[in-house]
Amino acid sequence: GNGLSEPSLFCPEYYEKTLEAYGVIADITDDVDAWLSGYQNCHTRLTGDDIDLSNFNSYQVGNDLASLMLVLGYDTYNLYGISYGVREVQVVMRDHPGKIRSAILDSGVLPGMPFPSEWAPNFAYAYELLFENCAASSVCGASYPDLEKTMVDAVDQLNATPHYSPVTRDDGTVVDVYVTGDRFVTAIQQAMYRADLIPLLPLVISSTAAGNMSFVDAFVPEVLSTGGFDWGLYASTLCAQEVPFSSLSEALEKKKGLNPTLTDPVYEILGRLFFDLCEFWQVTPRPSI
Repeated sequence: GNGLSEPSLFCPEYYEKTLEAYGVIADITDDVDAWLSGYQNCHTRLTGDDIDLSNFNSYQVGNDLASLMLVLGYDTYNLYGISYGVREVQVVMRDHPGKIRSAILDSGVLPGMPFPSEWAPNFAYAYELLFENCAASSVCGASYPDLEKTMVDAVDQLNATPHYSPVTRDDGTVVDVYVTGDRFVTAIQQAMYRADLIPLLPLVISSTAAGNMSFVDAFVPEVLSTGGFDWGLYASTLCAQEVPFSSLSEALEKKKGLNPTLTDPVYEILGRLFFDLCEFWQVTPRPSI
């Protein structure tokens, strides 16, 4: 379901709804409703093509990877996982250990961890590390004092007055995009996946809070790019082996006491979105990894 494999679970409907949602000023709950609509359209198309979405999960991906290495003739191979890829690497290590030479786990997505309910506290912890590491640095701390307050100020300002940042698509058409504070929070979250961008984030946050939107304008096209990410495969995987072992009430409980400005958006996107999505994605639950 990923990349060039067939059938593809790429969901262009999701991206089209994202562009529609970001073309108007709205809060994060409206964005999530738009994404759910895109997912619903994607689900209708895929199931209409008689694709059994229950066949796509980490177990199957692990089997495919081992088969691919066999076909390519590799006697041994190295594995590298980041984000959810860490979970996948561990599945391959468990189910197909024979030819693995080494494995790098570049984040802490561990088997047995209630993934959806941990999103908000993990997200808060990532921000906490960003703020604490900046404060601990003599250069960063002096240049960007109280980075957490600066971030909250930037979010509040953008929620009060969203920034208009149109994007030109590959076909030359111009798409209206409004950057709200909640959308800014999620953009910074995505930037944290990039080791080369993390050192720039204090500058980005401070500049945005000061009204300089040049970094925001530079980030918007990348945030809205498809990035080759197959959201249909992601949905099938989470709905089969993650969401059945978590609950929305647990996710809400985990969110208590966290900074709502920084965690409410990620709760909506990575919490409510997937619990509501799995209500109609309808895949057979798999045993807990």
